[in-house]
Amino acid sequence: MKIRHHSGRKAVVSALTAASLALASTAIVLPGAQAAPSPALAPAVLAAAAPSGAVPLTPEGAPQTIPGLSSWTAADGEFMLGAGAKVIGADAVLTGDLAAQLSEVLGRSVGTAATGALAGDVVVAVDASRSPELGQEGYELTVGETIKVTGATDTGAFYGAQTVTQLLTQGNQVAKGTSVDVPEYAERGVGLCACQVTISLESLERTMKDMAYNKLNQLWLETKLKSEAYPKANFWAYYTKEEAAQITAWAKKYHVELVLEVNSPGHMRPWLYNYPELQLVNKSGQKKVEQLDISKPEAFEMVTKLADEYAAAFPDQPYWHMGGDEYMMGDSYANYPQFAAFVAAHPEIFPAGSGPGDVFIWFMNKVNAHVKSTGKTLRIWNDGVPSSSKIQLDKDIVVEHWLNSGLKPQALLDAGHDVQNSSQALYFNRPGNYRVNLQGLWNSGWTPRTFDGGTTVVDVPGKGKVIGAKLSAWPDDTPAATEAQVEEQIFATTRFLAQATWGGPKPAADYPSFAALTNKLGRAPGYESYDRTPIGDGAYRLSTAGLSVNAAGTGVTVSDAAAEKWTFTATSDHYYKIAAENGQCLAMAGGVLWLQAPMQQDLAPSLSECTTSNRNVNNLQKWEILKKADGYLIRNAITQLPLSVNTSGALTQEASDVRAAASFALAGEVAASIETPDRLVPGTPATVTVTVDNRTSERLKGVKVTPSVPEGWTLDRKQFVPGNIPAGEQVVATFTATPPSGATYGDSTITAKTTYQVGTEKLSITSTATSVLSCSAAPVRPVAAVVDSYNNGGGEVTPGSNAIDGDPNTFWGTAWTPSNAPMPHTITVDLGGAMDICAVNLLPRQGNSSGAANGRILGWELYVGDTADAPGTKVAEGSFPDVAALQTVALPELATGRFITLKALTEQKGNPWTTLAEFTVDAAAAG
Repeated sequence: MKIRHHSGRKAVVSALTAASLALASTAIVLPGAQAAPSPALAPAVLAAAAPSGAVPLTPEGAPQTIPGLSSWTAADGEFMLGAGAKVIGADAVLTGDLAAQLSEVLGRSVGTAATGALAGDVVVAVDASRSPELGQEGYELTVGETIKVTGATDTGAFYGAQTVTQLLTQGNQVAKGTSVDVPEYAERGVGLCACQVTISLESLERTMKDMAYNKLNQLWLETKLKSEAYPKANFWAYYTKEEAAQITAWAKKYHVELVLEVNSPGHMRPWLYNYPELQLVNKSGQKKVEQLDISKPEAFEMVTKLADEYAAAFPDQPYWHMGGDEYMMGDSYANYPQFAAFVAAHPEIFPAGSGPGDVFIWFMNKVNAHVKSTGKTLRIWNDGVPSSSKIQLDKDIVVEHWLNSGLKPQALLDAGHDVQNSSQALYFNRPGNYRVNLQGLWNSGWTPRTFDGGTTVVDVPGKGKVIGAKLSAWPDDTPAATEAQVEEQIFATTRFLAQATWGGPKPAADYPSFAALTNKLGRAPGYESYDRTPIGDGAYRLSTAGLSVNAAGTGVTVSDAAAEKWTFTATSDHYYKIAAENGQCLAMAGGVLWLQAPMQQDLAPSLSECTTSNRNVNNLQKWEILKKADGYLIRNAITQLPLSVNTSGALTQEASDVRAAASFALAGEVAASIETPDRLVPGTPATVTVTVDNRTSERLKGVKVTPSVPEGWTLDRKQFVPGNIPAGEQVVATFTATPPSGATYGDSTITAKTTYQVGTEKLSITSTATSVLSCSAAPVRPVAAVVDSYNNGGGEVTPGSNAIDGDPNTFWGTAWTPSNAPMPHTITVDLGGAMDICAVNLLPRQGNSSGAANGRILGWELYVGDTADAPGTKVAEGSFPDVAALQTVALPELATGRFITLKALTEQKGNPWTTLAEFTVDAAAAG
């Protein structure tokens, strides 16, 4: 783990987060030193470098991938990746992209060639004659003396290349055989609502990379484009046409289809805010700020002009999504007499008996006619379509079904509509009210034919078919999560959705095994294309254009005054907290709010009490630091607006196309850090890395790095002497430390003293890292859990499986609805086989709500046994503090068994409940 050390008079402590679980950072006050750069903590497990060994097989005997291969015909023997393997193929783009991915996976440069494949090489080919068999996206995988993928198109070959990357991420030996791998569903999507807020271009590219890695092919974006037709709507958040072109280019590169949406006519506040004359007005004269009055001709003009602008900015996309949901949410057409009047005034349109709902259908059909005239297909959400109407919805409109309301999905198919399953079972939102129960979906055998409400459908030949499914992420309470946290939130579900929509045999026997595979395969190679934490923790003087940035009360000034120090502290989700010398944190707050976020342009940042307990304020105090050629850009993590200096000389947030983002200079000092593995195993060598970073304007002389380990440990060398370090550069020293075989389990501290000279002054920095000495290099996740009670009422289900799903945002909770289950409570976990156990790791329920602390365990007992029928032998007992941090119970001696039972005796506040977010075990193979 990495520990950072700072100069100055205060110690800074980095809080333990649920996402990092076992990572903690502590700051020590030392003279003349600041923090070294921190590593970018990935939002999910990253693929390991230089893998070796055999790629594991699925229950059907195929090599494991996500999604699983559609078919597999085994052959004798194994492919062995050559030590100097190349990627061979005539398409330079395909071979170059795959070589770049494999270079990262293998930790070496992988070359390419057009021809001349040798045993151990990888071959990528495109053969258009295979189209009848492989279609647009399928490919053939042949594993023999080489690994070869053949697609009928570059898209098919590209997906085959992703399969190769996943295989070689797991090992360098692959079972020989062949597969014709073709998707079952045409649409395999991710939906991101950049609605009223924005999503950074960097995050969009990361998402598309990760989609491609898992063969997901459609990205839905509800967003705002800077408009020429409606310039008064050009306030943040929006994308410019130049940014639209970049998004389109990435979509082409990653073989992703874009579906753009302006949610009309029901969610149009970003467009109607400065066009109130188009807002719907009820019979009491009250304007509806979200709703467009579709009885006005200007409404159709607005919707179609926007559709045309988007089509020009995002060319070559086959669809336009007009939304159509929640037009009368919480309201009634009866409150709007203009609709009945409109029907009455147009008998040539509306047959006898038509009502206000027919106006809605007429409007969508009219938009559809316009969209078709431009060569595109219209898409809408299902819940706005009335169950019955005189005017029928055009059959060529694609319906995305998310809510069990209105026409049922089978009725839509019978009527001739193609339907995408966008079920709220696959919904996320930033407050976390929507939670995807992946294990439940897996165990139920969910497919895109299972819709919200549990309805299962069949295609209707000659009419409608299910064309696929997508997950959706919504920013209902935008400050509740950063976009990096959203990326982490959807990680596991993208893999599940990839499997369900590709449609082949599952690559794992059960959900815990599938979850383990998702973590093993990790993110797409190249997911992190730049350093997201480019500076180290510590104090910096901050300036722009030669002017200093200083605190002034609860505000910030830019002037020629002497610069004060700002303390930058990296967060676990790749941002920074920036604290002034008065201890308060830089934040965005106030102004006009959009989805609770201060998106107002030219709004000045402020200073407020640094916090991690208030989720929203905490996130509004986070800042992205992006390295640019001439300095650093500073951008708020929530608003995505960079800081710049306005014409009045004030520091404010502003869109970069309105005013160029400021380039900031950060003047620091000397920093040193030490990094060790989170866990060490007695008798096993471990790498210790010490980084010395010279952020000053002077050369460091006589630099020496001297590590120190606990008594009885060995080091491969006593000292590293780099000598001089030029200004602005760093050196990295590595040592190998080995704890003795009989070392006692528990925390172990390794230090490194760095001495150096600046001018005539001799200085030193001592860096400290604490690792856990354990019987396993990583915690073991149990394969199953049995509990005495769980809640299954009041709309919330909290099974024991939540405690072993690897997601700290879910939890096991004993029954509270309709009645409480009495204490004590037990959870018994299965390790899948007998193991030597040295510790148990328990993460309490996470969250910032008032109920998040409910069920925290006070008194407890721990048992280890060989069967699930009896708790076994008591191996530890005690009590936990009333905190949300990870609790590790180190056993007094090794205990051998397959099953571990935690008995909760009492709750912190005397309540009858027990909750637990995660249960992992430090264990090794019995022996």
